[in-house]
This record gives sequence, structure tokens and C-alpha cells, in this order.
Amino acid sequence: YFGLIEVQFFEGHGCEYIVVVGNWYGLPTAGRRHGVNSGRILREIGFVRSTGEDNIWMRMTDDGSYDYIGVYVDDIVVVSHVPELIAEEIREHVDLKDTGQLDYFLGKSFREHEGIYKVGPVRYLQEQLVDLENELGPIRKYKTPMASDDHPELDKSTELRGKDIKKYQRILGTLQW
Repeated sequence: YFGLIEVQFFEGHGCEYIVVVGNWYGLPTAGRRHGVNSGRILREIGFVRSTGEDNIWMRMTDDGSYDYIGVYVDDIVVVSHVPELIAEEIREHVDLKDTGQLDYFLGKSFREHEGIYKVGPVRYLQEQLVDLENELGPIRKYKTPMASDDHPELDKSTELRGKDIKKYQRILGTLQW
């Protein structure tokens, strides 16, 4: 978690009002403000934005290698030989929560094995299957995309309506992920 907020209270013209400096969930400009504030902090500690991807920040280390920070809304991932030191630099500006070894980020599970990180959607898919089974009942398991005796061209089912359309879209979105 990566956040920064300051609220200033004012009185004047017969009313009280506040000015929010930083980002605050729910405000129309919260996302934009958060990006501006987190970018300012990362620049202050020596990182520059990648020219290929706005959400990747990097800085060269003394030995010629690079430290990287990936930012997604208010979550960050640090890739470095010394991630704890970078976390401390960021902590000088904001409160960081849930720091430590990367386990799960943006629907992907991360696992280290013999110095190599393995990335995959296993945990996300397991969570989605549990949700879908709770909503739709048991899900049959096939080794192919559809049952071998299925003939969708002969299907006479009625078209989906209302909430069923959303369920179908959710299932397809999960499968695409």
C-alpha cells in the first residue's frame, strides 16, 4: 500500500471547507492525484519513469545494475538486490503496509524456487472457481475446452437476459484472465 494524504481545514465567506492535498479514495481526481504524488516521491528518491511503461520506475545502482519499482494504483512491487532499503526510503515519505516477500500481486501468485521466481494465476483461478461453484453449483471438469459429445450448433437454449448476462460475462472474463 502506497498512500499520502493531507487535509487542510479553512473558514471563510460564511462557510467551512477543506482542501485535500494528496489522494483520497472516492474523489473524482483520486487516481490522478495519487499518480502525481507517488511519482513525486519516486523521483525524490532517485527513480525515473521507464520510457516504455509509465508504471515502471527504475534507477541505476552503484554496481551498474538497476532497481525497479512497479506501481499499480496504490500497490508497489520492488525488484532489487536490497528491497528493504528502498522500502525504508519510501517510508520516509509515506506509510507502507504489507511489506515483505512478494506472494500475490494483481491476480498472480509468485513463488521463488532456487533463485528463480515462478509466476502464475493458480491462486486467482482457485479463488474464482470457488466463487463460481458457490454461485452456479458444481463445475464439471473436462480435459478439453468442451465435452467431446457437445454440439453447440444444435443448441436450442433461449438467450440470456438480465443478471444471467453478467454471470456469463464474468465467467468469460475469468477464463480469459
